[in-house]
Amino acid sequence: MLKGYWQVPLTSHASDVSAFVTPDYFLQYTVMPFGLCNAPATFQQLVNKVLGGVPNCRAYLDDIVIYTNDWANHIATLREVFKRLSAATLTLNLAKCEFGQGTVQYLGQQVGGGKVCPVETKIAAIVAFPTPTARRELRRFLGMAGYYRRFCKNFSSVAAPLTALTSPSKPYIWSDECQKSFENLKAILCCTPVLSAPDFQRPFKLEVDASMVGAGAVLLQEDDQGIDHPGGGVTCKQILCAGPVSSALCEGAVGGTWLEFL
Repeated sequence: MLKGYWQVPLTSHASDVSAFVTPDYFLQYTVMPFGLCNAPATFQQLVNKVLGGVPNCRAYLDDIVIYTNDWANHIATLREVFKRLSAATLTLNLAKCEFGQGTVQYLGQQVGGGKVCPVETKIAAIVAFPTPTARRELRRFLGMAGYYRRFCKNFSSVAAPLTALTSPSKPYIWSDECQKSFENLKAILCCTPVLSAPDFQRPFKLEVDASMVGAGAVLLQEDDQGIDHPGGGVTCKQILCAGPVSSALCEGAVGGTWLEFL
């Protein structure tokens, strides 16, 4: 959308609260400015209210995506979206709009053709990231790579040495293990990971795995050729808390199967 938050008018009370002083004037906003802590939630609530109930349409803040199986439904959905935006006096930025595309970039992902994959330029930036020399740089790298963690098998286990190094209670020492983890994360992102769009008319398979370092699960769906395709996944680092279960984990008394149940 064009000028996002500025399309949201403020009430008189909100305008008073948003007042600020310059060397020459005392000013108040009449529209919602960028930078307010509740601005994103307010704008998302507005978009949800305006586009709520429109089929095959999703919006994250000012990014709207419309997806259909045929051209007739696509045109009908577009007309409904335009009608609602016009009624709410919301304006689109035509320079950033794309219509009738087979694939589009949406929230850092390439979506279309029943598949979802990372954007190549984003992956290239991760691969070109230099070896972190400070904890802040390491957190930045993990943030970039972690955005695509659902595309990567065993992400949390591979990244475990790096995530452990982000703790301020430990000295920042870049070991060979950290370098190997750093390179492996780049490698698994370079293998062109792809997720398939789910078909809710077919059954799903849930595969889980766990170790002393991390746990993960992936949702699979079988195609007509009997090949399983991942539709989404999640991984997490094992966190041990006080208690009998954690004691058993630390002592190695819990087997792999029980780890998967945990």
